[in-house]
Amino acid sequence: QEALSEKGIVSYDGLARETPGIALNQPTANFNTISTRGIATNGYGANLQAATAIYIDELPISANGNSTILDPTLYDVERVEILRGPQGTLFGANSLSGAVRILTKKPNTKKFEASALVDIGMTDGDALRQRYNGMVNIPLIEDKMAFRAVGFFRDEEGWVDNVGTGIDGANELESVGGRAVLRWEPTSQLDLQLMVVHENSEPADSGLTNPDRGEFIRFTDRPDLFQSDFTSYNFSLDYDLGFAKLTSSSTYSDIAGEFIVDLAGTFGQAIPFGLDAVGYDDIFVQEVRLASTDAGNWDWIIGGFHFNKRRDVVFEYRSSQAFLDARGLTGLPDEYYQRFSNYTDSIETAGFGELTYRFSDQFWMTGGLRYTTTSVQSFTNDGGYNS
Repeated sequence: QEALSEKGIVSYDGLARETPGIALNQPTANFNTISTRGIATNGYGANLQAATAIYIDELPISANGNSTILDPTLYDVERVEILRGPQGTLFGANSLSGAVRILTKKPNTKKFEASALVDIGMTDGDALRQRYNGMVNIPLIEDKMAFRAVGFFRDEEGWVDNVGTGIDGANELESVGGRAVLRWEPTSQLDLQLMVVHENSEPADSGLTNPDRGEFIRFTDRPDLFQSDFTSYNFSLDYDLGFAKLTSSSTYSDIAGEFIVDLAGTFGQAIPFGLDAVGYDDIFVQEVRLASTDAGNWDWIIGGFHFNKRRDVVFEYRSSQAFLDARGLTGLPDEYYQRFSNYTDSIETAGFGELTYRFSDQFWMTGGLRYTTTSVQSFTNDGGYNS
């Protein structure tokens, strides 16, 4: 955390700058594609798997097509691990090129703690950036139970001018959220933790620019919105068996997002064309694993994983009324020439194991195996229309 704070790293863009072999495609906040060692998924299909897995503690948040729709704020984290791949044995098929793990700090049952971080800056000379972060850790029962709360607020003025909407500094960002964690250690072997995380991020427009129009200039008929509202509930258990540690993690998350994008640039602005999509994800993740703690030169881990996601999306494709009228597309209720909704059920179940032999502190060999079954089905709902 000290290194992250000193470098001003609060999200993926800072991690990409500081890590060799990592590249980030980020046209706007909440729309991120991370590639490791040049390997990435190309395309925006709703059920593609990313090549780099992203985890917040035990929750995979990259299982969203080829992009990660949340920019988690990196404050009061234990560490961030960037694991160059392939990492498929422990992290599944969507970690072909690697994995990024954001590990948050656990409550401290021994002492009271508090911290704050304020970051004030300017972007491009006149865009004010304000970031406020705070944490408090309260022991409830000494050496047994503690509560930790973290909160943040980001208010960042934009520096990209949208000549289509006439808004200067269009890509401003407001983001607020936090997490609350209750930890209970009834015995020296057992550690229980309940965590709630909530983040709401609302960029006012995309930062994607067209250099042909000038520096930091974009052109769309209305703001592009990639907004995300994320809530997650996690219960985890760690039990020390002496020869190994048993870990169980159960996570339920719901994500609501808006994907409002002007796509007229696809046709050189010749055809007014845009997509307004609103989506909702319900995700349940369960993982159980047993990892050796003192096996001499041998290290081993075995476990099971289950992932279940339901995604509902409403798609509305729009044009301009003048364009529709000129081509005889009349009788439509408004500017939307196509409307439909669908839902997708994604289920993944896996068992995995990994074995390492250490010849020395500098040299070791690892072998692993993961067996996975995956089912993805999409259904178009009744209703809607297509001009």
